Amino acid sequence: MTKPPRLTLIKPTFILALLCIVQLAFGQVTEIRGRVIDAGSKQPLSFVNVILKNRITLSGVTTDDDGNFTIRSSERADSIRISSIGYQTRIVPVQRGVYQEMTIELALKGSELRPVVINAPRRHMRYQIDSPTKYVYDQVVAHKKYNKEENLTNYSLQEYQKLQMGVINPRSWFLKLRILRPFLFVLNNRDTTAEDSTVYIPGLLKEDLVDVYYRKNPKSVRRVTQATKFTGIDNNSLGDLVNYTFDRVNVYDEVYVLLNKSFVSPFANGARHTTYEYWLRDTLRENGRTLYKISFVGISKVDLALKGYAWIDSGTWAIKSIYFRPNEHANMNYIKDYSIRQSFKLVDGKTWILETEDVTSVGTLLKKPKAQMAIIVKKHLSRKDIKINQPLDDTLFRGAEKEIFVEGAHFKSREWWDQMRYDSLTSHERELIKIHDTLKTVPAYKRIFWTAKLLSTAYFQAGPLDFGRFYKFVSKNNVEGVRLRMGINTNQNFSKTVNFFTYGAYGLKDHDFKYNVTGHFRIPSSNDKWSQLEIYYQYDINVLGQQNELLTFDNAITLLRGSLLTKIMKIREWNANLENEWVRGFTSTMFVQNRTYYDIPGVFDFKIRKQDGSIVHLPNFNTFEVGINSRFSYHDKYFKSGSYRYFITTKSPVFHFNYHIGMLDINGDRSTYHRVQFTILHRLAWTLGHTWYEVKVGKVIGRSPYPISNVTPGGFGPLFNNADYNMLSEFEFVTDQYLSWYLEHHFDGYFLNKIPLIRRLQMREVLYTRGLWGSYSQSNFNSLIPGFDFKSPSAYPYVEAGFGIENILKVLRFDSVWRLTYRNQHIAPNWSPKISFNFVF
Repeated sequence: MTKPPRLTLIKPTFILALLCIVQLAFGQVTEIRGRVIDAGSKQPLSFVNVILKNRITLSGVTTDDDGNFTIRSSERADSIRISSIGYQTRIVPVQRGVYQEMTIELALKGSELRPVVINAPRRHMRYQIDSPTKYVYDQVVAHKKYNKEENLTNYSLQEYQKLQMGVINPRSWFLKLRILRPFLFVLNNRDTTAEDSTVYIPGLLKEDLVDVYYRKNPKSVRRVTQATKFTGIDNNSLGDLVNYTFDRVNVYDEVYVLLNKSFVSPFANGARHTTYEYWLRDTLRENGRTLYKISFVGISKVDLALKGYAWIDSGTWAIKSIYFRPNEHANMNYIKDYSIRQSFKLVDGKTWILETEDVTSVGTLLKKPKAQMAIIVKKHLSRKDIKINQPLDDTLFRGAEKEIFVEGAHFKSREWWDQMRYDSLTSHERELIKIHDTLKTVPAYKRIFWTAKLLSTAYFQAGPLDFGRFYKFVSKNNVEGVRLRMGINTNQNFSKTVNFFTYGAYGLKDHDFKYNVTGHFRIPSSNDKWSQLEIYYQYDINVLGQQNELLTFDNAITLLRGSLLTKIMKIREWNANLENEWVRGFTSTMFVQNRTYYDIPGVFDFKIRKQDGSIVHLPNFNTFEVGINSRFSYHDKYFKSGSYRYFITTKSPVFHFNYHIGMLDINGDRSTYHRVQFTILHRLAWTLGHTWYEVKVGKVIGRSPYPISNVTPGGFGPLFNNADYNMLSEFEFVTDQYLSWYLEHHFDGYFLNKIPLIRRLQMREVLYTRGLWGSYSQSNFNSLIPGFDFKSPSAYPYVEAGFGIENILKVLRFDSVWRLTYRNQHIAPNWSPKISFNFVF
């Protein structure tokens, strides 16, 4: 069954942004931008504390590695306090309600010595670290394996997590838009960030209360969600998607993955030789323990490196607290600011375990130095009732389920939350809950939501029905000529558990009506698992082997260039499949399917050779299949939208195993075949970017004519598509046993960032290769004579490879791709430039 393309994924992001943007603020804001330097050397000072005087909160901003800082606040304050270890504290007056810039000099205290840092005398000489700093760093690295939570025999705790989205820095022209007038009651709910007192409007709020149990031997983790609530959107899985995007960082990992970008950990093995500079900033006695403050910053300001500091406990060489953020010039799109702060609790006098984590992210279309409208995401995680190395009941780990939702976890009352949450909501967060109850009743809100759905899903909503998708209304291909299509889909106003979908299409050239009727039926399942029955009947054209639906025959793109693919087949089929998630991470889809393949004169001519040698033309042939498709991935995550779900890339590999048994009927001659396929797909993060790889192994046992064998998908002319073979023509290869691979490595700008001027463009390097090795038996070739030539890469594998530049203008990717084998075939070029669109951080 054809599933909706990735365009649907735009829906949650667009709606989130739109809901946040309609809630904006007015107010008198003081904005201070400045630089702190050493009074003697005039060199910039990093990690200096800058705090508004007489603020209630103790939090403030710290200067970056260039000594710069920014404070925005609507609070009444007439001065700022600047302080740093070893320097005299200064109080500097400021003007309230205006923008101002300043340079501040700090003088050394006469009674204190500055930390000694030995720097290389020339820029291109390798950075040297002083002995005390090196000693602290080496001790942290050497004790990582002892200080990880996974090293504990067991532990139990409770987690409360609060994630909030909102809008900051609204522009004056935006505030005057007529469309926002009905939402003026929202604008008074203004909050400020603890980091730099930036005013923002809370938009969405997600809360989770989870009990966590861990056992080392045998290793097992059990997470029991007592309650979860998403204020603002009626889709908890969307909140899970945002949660995973800002998932907790394990500070002892070698690589941190932040917004799908790989950052070398500041305490990775060898990081002091290749990635970071370090300074020993301070020593502190606290509760009878000695702590060291070590600061770190990337050697290159444009690399994907972090800067920040950590307090280290000298008794255990564990991290007591850490704060870090990416380099200002790191090659990241749409992220103006991103910071993580973690603190650890000493539990038994020798073990430090994470107690709190705070993440703040500010996203904008363009990273400009001056304030602009942006979306802010804040996450706060806190833990309590931490118990370690105490016996845990074995029943806690019974069963294969790792994540459990207690009954009614999604429907806890406000009174329950007020009683159970141990980090109370702020007055602004409480007001946000009331606002969303009122917001849904505003007619203008419903109109905005309708527009957002149209732009993000291509459906026109009319009550319980959706009409679309509009980009499929008119298209063109070589079989149908101009194709007209209209689809109707029921939405959640019709039912949240049952969905019906149908469409009709008509070709002005072949004068043939095509159609589809589909029903999805959600099946009640324990523990919030996915279970669904799908039944459909369809008669339509199809491109065998094609995996990218957005670039196939059925969309408006074909009007610009004619049909992108020409080997189109008409198929009539009915299918019933049951998809069931047995435990988190393991899903099986059991199905029964019947297909009739029709010939199309001049495109597909079905012929068989009889025993007397004569050739007989067939108008069609039939297959009947039953089978099971299984998917497994540890800690699997997905986003649910209506009757479909979209899997989120995690750190774990994804395994697929498919087994089908079918009956083939060609002109009354019946035979049985078996189809087996195994696939592994994985995303690897390491110090030089990230790598995607996929390996497939498959075989068809028994009689298998080419339409039901492994048809290798071809390319789309100048368009690059990482789901198919970009340098193959249609139906160039067919196999009944095969091994295929795909490998793509993204350097994330590691080399281009080193080139002056070029690095300003923030382009990124990509290496790509794809290959296929397989064969197609002569008996299968003779079972249905094709009307065109194809072959199999049996003597040696087919391989294509290329080099690409992505992130051109933040949306384009250009590749240069070569056929390394099976060259000079006169049906496809040996080399071709390719272009594609991609939107990534």
